[in-house]
Amino acid sequence: MSLLIGITQRVSVVPEYGERRDALDQAWVGFFSACNLDPLIIPNRLADPVAYAQKMGVKGIVLTGGNNFSDAVKTIQNLPVRNLPQSDDLAPERDATEIALLKQSIEKGWPVIGVCRGMQLLNLFYGGEIGSVENHVGLYHDLTTKEKIGIPFEVMFDNPVNSFHDFGIHSSGMSPEFNILAQTGDVVESFVHREYPHMGIMWHPERNVNPSVNDVNLFRNYFACWIKE
Repeated sequence: MSLLIGITQRVSVVPEYGERRDALDQAWVGFFSACNLDPLIIPNRLADPVAYAQKMGVKGIVLTGGNNFSDAVKTIQNLPVRNLPQSDDLAPERDATEIALLKQSIEKGWPVIGVCRGMQLLNLFYGGEIGSVENHVGLYHDLTTKEKIGIPFEVMFDNPVNSFHDFGIHSSGMSPEFNILAQTGDVVESFVHREYPHMGIMWHPERNVNPSVNDVNLFRNYFACWIKE
């Protein structure tokens, strides 16, 4: 049986039309299909995104990539985050939507996977920091993997993995709430929360020409493991 998973969107600004558009790479649809998951695309300007997700019956959340972070991002204690390095391509409406969904995911037990920016948001939410990284755009990186503490099923990562980000999480900026699953040098590539079903990966599973078996198994098993019908 397919599980309905909420998926967030980036904000794309089109000045010539005076529009702020929600956007999602169509490749996510194919990846979700390979994972036997049904996507519920969540708009960024809903008055109450949590009520919408609940009404539609979502069982989990995927936080996708794109956009930098505004001061609308708050920690789990509703405090400002520390040392945000970016100043352009901001989407405060997206930040507010995703923070609301994260808070509700704890109450409802929704499993969450953050991808690239989504993983960075998880770290900020739990009091960590992000910073500039070099040579992480349009490249592949080898992973140094750790013991899969906090993952209640067998996990395999591709090696190498793709990389499309100027900012990331150095080990010194990690929230202590997470167990590191994989790194590239000092840059954290995957982690999992010590208590809640919140996981992050820095690579983009949707950008592979053909879905990776390891990525498909990770998404399928992660959501199935935590979702109790």
